[in-house]
Formats: sequence, C-alpha cells, structure tokens
Amino acid sequence: MKRFLNVLFDRNKYREVFVFITILFAISYFTPLSSILNLILLLWGAIIVLKDLLVKRIIFKSKRFIALIFFIIAYCITIISNRYMGLFENIKILALTSLQFFILFAFDDEDDKCDIYNHIIRFNNIIIKVTFITSLISLIIYLLGINFEFKNFIIGVENGMLNGIYTGANTGGPLAAVSIVASILIMELKKSSGMNKFYIINIVIQLIFIYMTNSRATLYCIIIFGTMFAIFYFKDKKDKLIACTGVVGVYFLSKVVNKILYYIYICINNIVIIAKFAFNKARYYIFLALGKNVNNIDNKPLDMSGSAGNVSEVVEKEISMGFLNGRAQLWDCGMQILKDNFWFGVGSRNVSEVALNYASINELPGILGGGMHNIVIQVLVSNGVIGFIAIVTFAVICLWEYFKYFFDIKLRTQDSKIVLIVFLILIMLLINNMAEANILYSASYMATVFWTYLGFGLFIISKEKRDGKND
Repeated sequence: MKRFLNVLFDRNKYREVFVFITILFAISYFTPLSSILNLILLLWGAIIVLKDLLVKRIIFKSKRFIALIFFIIAYCITIISNRYMGLFENIKILALTSLQFFILFAFDDEDDKCDIYNHIIRFNNIIIKVTFITSLISLIIYLLGINFEFKNFIIGVENGMLNGIYTGANTGGPLAAVSIVASILIMELKKSSGMNKFYIINIVIQLIFIYMTNSRATLYCIIIFGTMFAIFYFKDKKDKLIACTGVVGVYFLSKVVNKILYYIYICINNIVIIAKFAFNKARYYIFLALGKNVNNIDNKPLDMSGSAGNVSEVVEKEISMGFLNGRAQLWDCGMQILKDNFWFGVGSRNVSEVALNYASINELPGILGGGMHNIVIQVLVSNGVIGFIAIVTFAVICLWEYFKYFFDIKLRTQDSKIVLIVFLILIMLLINNMAEANILYSASYMATVFWTYLGFGLFIISKEKRDGKND
C-alpha cells in the first residue's frame, strides 16, 4: 500500500505517464481511448494537487505562479460569462490547464538534481522509444503503398502529406521534431553513453519522417533550432560554421530524400507485382500439370502500368490558400471575435462554434480541429485581454530568469548547456505555435513537453542560484 501511495503522489511518475498517454492521443488507433484516459489523468492530477496544497504548497513558493493563478481566476470568469455555451467542456479544459501549470510545470526546488535529471532522461526516453516505433512504421506504410481509412483518419498519405499511423501529418511531424530535440537533450545529459548510436539513428528516422510529412512549419522549426544550437552551443568558430552548414544541408535534403523514398517505393511495388506474377504463373503450370482446375488462377501477361500503386508521384503538399494555407483567414476571424469579446473571451472550447458565426467552414480551414492555429490569437479569443495579460506576465518572468541566467553564467558549466538546449526547445515549440495552438488548452504531447521542459529549465536555474554556482 505504501508503494502504491508513493507512486500515486509522485509528480515525476505522473509526468512520465502523462507524456506517454498524450503521445498515444497522436496515434489514430488510440484516439478513441482519449476520453477515459483524460479522466484518469484529471483524477490522478487532482489528488497530487490536493496533497501539495495540504503539505508542501510548491505553487506558493515562487512568484512565477502568481500570474498563472491569476490566469486561472480569469478563466473562471470566462466560464461564468459564457456559462450557456460549452460549460462542461470549458471546465474540463480549466482543470487540465491547472494540472499543466501546477504539476507538469511545478518542480520542487528541494528535490535532488540528480533525481530530476534521471527523471528527464526517463521522460525523454518515453518520447524517443514510442516515436521511433511509430515513425518507422509510418515510413514502412509509405514504402509498402498502404493507404486506408480508420475511424475517419487516413492511414498512409493524405493530400500530399504522410500521416502514417498518426492522426495527421501536422500531428506526427511536430512529434518527430520533439523526438529529435529530446534525443539531443538526452545525449547531453548522459554524455558518451553506449545508447548514443540509437539516438542518432532515431534522429535520422524522425528527420526522414518530417520530410515525408511535408510539414513546412515543423521543418522550419528544426532549422531554427539547429541554427541557434550551432551558434550558441559551440565556442569555436570552425565548429559553428560546420554545424550551420549541416543545418543548411538538412533543409536542402528534403526534396532529395522525398524522391529517393518515392523511387524505393516504386522498386518495392514493382518487386511485389513481379513476385505476384511469378507466383501465379508457377501455380498455373503446376495445377495444369496436375490436371486441376486453373480457371480461378490469374494467367494474364505481366502488366506494370499500375506500378505506382497507391502513390502516383513524389509526396508533395497541396497548398490551396496561399503561403499560410488559410491561417490568415483564421487570424482575421479571431480578431473580429476579440473585438466583440474583448475582456474575457469566449472560452477555449467555444472558439470553433463562435468563429462559425463570423465565417463559413470553407473559409476557416482547420477551425474545428486546431482552433485559431496561433497560440497568441487563441489565448486572446479564448480568455480575452485579461487572460492574455496574465500569460504574457508569466512569460516575461520566465524569460527574464532565463536571460539573466545566461548573462551571469555565460555557458561555463555543463548545467548551463543543458539549460540552453531546454531553452532552444521551448523557443522551437513557441515558434511552431505561431502556426498551431497546442501548448495550452489541450491534453497534447506538445503541451506536456512544453510545460515540463519549462519547469525543468527553471529548476536547474534555481538550483544553481541556491548552490551559488553563478557567483
């Protein structure tokens, strides 16, 4: 019983389970389980928060949480103001957001640093191992030309984008990017581990998968992360130049890799066609020699006209609504909604419903699944200017702590390099959320990673301050 209670109240275990479950949500076969799994996460999280309020009160020990508490209060007012629309759904999102703030983000400064490092290694390994399997399966699905529908999700290629077994290319692509940066972070944490070869292979697999998704925002984020990493991580100018050249190469490899995989797919498909032809021919002549009925055996001449199978050309994303692919229309609609709901917004779960009062579904691509596709506009529309001010205040406090740390420490220590990588990951996720809205209001792997890493970086900063290492 004691062991069970230790696990039940363990924030680190909760984060590890949370990230595993939210990754499952990104896989089409597990999406139907989201409701029951969300309920389990909410109940478990509520127990941990309640215990913290009665015992350690971590959330009252730092000024960072003041703005977050204010945001939760503002969200409550938003829900009351819009109580006749999506009440229960908005309450669930309020509860989920509270868990992200007060469990995923909240690290206890009194925890042992080695224990937290080991926790982050386990946390990252969950991401890496699951995504290695799912991205590899997705690439195999492409190479074998597999394409079918499962519970309204397309398995395979859709609109020139490789979904694989993910719920969509714009879900799988960013997850692959997270897996790449998680691999880089874990290699920095473990240093010269025998597992580094596996992490390097994972990076290659995830990068190829990103190419095949044709998720431009994801690729740009990886390039930005790589460039900043090259500039700030390496001290020697030669190393910086080599790393930056490598990043440029990563960008330009995209089309090459797409073509190579397409031709590999064609070769595999041709081999399958020839193998089937040879098998049928062999059966035909064997059955003929034995005097058996051969009417049901295909004895047609070899036909390679269908060699392209389910993929007619190199995967190429279809862009029909300009460079932003319809996002400009969403953002314009968001500004119109904000004008009419300036102070407290409409509630995050009401955004799609309210938006459709301003424009038709055809004019707002992705509104039902992704909201405003911009986290800034999403917060403004969901919680109005009051909620937005609270989040911006929190962001400024966090940025100040990170920048002050880098100014004082000047990347002299191993810990500071880890903080740098964490900070670059956060910047990458924020940049991605200029075209998406998934680090808040959702039980997604993006939100889980963002809030966990944000807290992890600040934990190291606080520890170094306490230990006097930046004097």
